[in-house]
This record gives sequence, structure tokens and C-alpha cells, in this order.
Amino acid sequence: SWFEYEKAWWEHRHDPNVLFLKYEDMQANLQESTERVAKFLEMDVTPDIIGKVVEKSHFKAMKADAAANGVWKEPGRRDGSQPFLRKGVVGDWKSHFSEEQSRTFDNVFHEKLDG
Repeated sequence: SWFEYEKAWWEHRHDPNVLFLKYEDMQANLQESTERVAKFLEMDVTPDIIGKVVEKSHFKAMKADAAANGVWKEPGRRDGSQPFLRKGVVGDWKSHFSEEQSRTFDNVFHEKLDG
């Protein structure tokens, strides 16, 4: 399950060869997140290269890039496909979950991952 997958990786969060990035942090400061990845990979990169990576990594740039925004099959859709990248909005899940669904997810999340 998704919970088992997440928990398995979370248990390695302090390992020297694992880096956790949160989408919210990347949206808040893509430059800092990019520099963090470069440091983790022990790459000595110039500010110019970081700038180019940041430019290409913005959601709008990736959504417009066919190589980054391929199409994947989604069961039940008439056309059988949907772009991989949707909105790029932090917290958009709130427009898909009712308050009750959100509480249920939170309860299951804590039940599965807090232990």
C-alpha cells in the first residue's frame, strides 16, 4: 500500500544516501531545493547552472515540456489518457476531499505511520 511504501522510506530518512524533498518546500523555494539536491549529490555547480535547472524545473516549464509531462493511462477515462502533471498547486487535494474524507485520511495516516 501507499502507507507501507512511505513508511519503508521514512525509516531511512537519516541514511546518508536518502534525501527527502517536500513538494511544498520546492514550491516555496525552488532555488534552495535545487541547491540542496546538488549538495546531496556532491555536485560542485555554478550559480548559472543552478539557475538553468531552476528555470527548467518550474511547474509551468515542465508542464509545457512533453518529455516531462507525458501522458499516462487512467482506467475509466473515455480517452484513456491524462497528462502526468495536473495543476502544480500546493493543497489542491482539499478541492477533492470533503471534510469527512480529510479526517478519515488523517486518522488512517496516523494509525498506519505513527507506529
